Amino acid sequence: MLILLFLLAAGAASSFAASPQNEQITVEIVIGMKQAGMNDEIILSLIESAEAVYFDTSVESVTVMKQAGLSDSVIGAIFQRQSKVTASAMPQGSLFLVRQGVSELELAPKQIQNSFVKSKSNTAQEIITNGGLTAGVYAGAGLISHLATMGALGRGALSMISGGIVAGVGMLGSNTPTVQGFNFEILPGKSATLLIVTGDAEFSIPLAPFHDGSYATAEPLLLRLTVSEKDGLRILSSEKVKVKGGDEPQQQSLGPKQFTLVEVSIAKTADTVWVKAQNLSIGEYALAFRAGDQFLPQAFDFRVVAQ
Repeated sequence: MLILLFLLAAGAASSFAASPQNEQITVEIVIGMKQAGMNDEIILSLIESAEAVYFDTSVESVTVMKQAGLSDSVIGAIFQRQSKVTASAMPQGSLFLVRQGVSELELAPKQIQNSFVKSKSNTAQEIITNGGLTAGVYAGAGLISHLATMGALGRGALSMISGGIVAGVGMLGSNTPTVQGFNFEILPGKSATLLIVTGDAEFSIPLAPFHDGSYATAEPLLLRLTVSEKDGLRILSSEKVKVKGGDEPQQQSLGPKQFTLVEVSIAKTADTVWVKAQNLSIGEYALAFRAGDQFLPQAFDFRVVAQ
């Protein structure tokens, strides 16, 4: 999931205002409108009338919107418009399905969240065992606030933020410009609501609902999730990183991204991805899509239980 933080120039916002039907409107464009001096009435009208929108409505993105000065009415309109897009994104007959024998269940996409936890631990498992992920997800103002005061509202910040440095690390000041910790990609909740039984399963994911084409070219992966009992979260991946602040914040990886991959058979056509898994054991899983070294924002979670 990308966290949108940089501000568009006033000229770009004016250009969009002149022709709202010709461009997909996003959170950064709305922020650009605000910075260009547009009032709420105009912004609300453009949000409603835009032909295409893609709004990040994660907890972290709301923090960005509030710090950029967007009003509650504008943020509310963003949520309402995005909910309409989500509701209409599934063409009739294009269902995400998991099949086991003659049984057929519908999968629901879930939004992957990003969390950064400041820590000198050697392994992510220490954080998972001891707790601390919740502060990273839900206390999102800490690092962003410091970055803003350090003049980091630019594309340099975007690349770092999109890697998951979004939360609660608190003390990144001019005297301590570098922090070390772990990026986590997570799904909320200790358990998925969709239950299937142990054994083989086949998944079919139509690509039509994903209008930007990114899922058609991404690599589908079936992951076994790690459950954080203390935080009530499920971890897709973790990565040890070092973040350097300043006018151009930078993130340096201190090790490979860690996740538990389940071996599957994959077949793809122009409009559908089929994933076949064998001998699934009890646990929490997610079918995710990877582009490069990043997972795309939507994943499909399920829980395997005993027959």
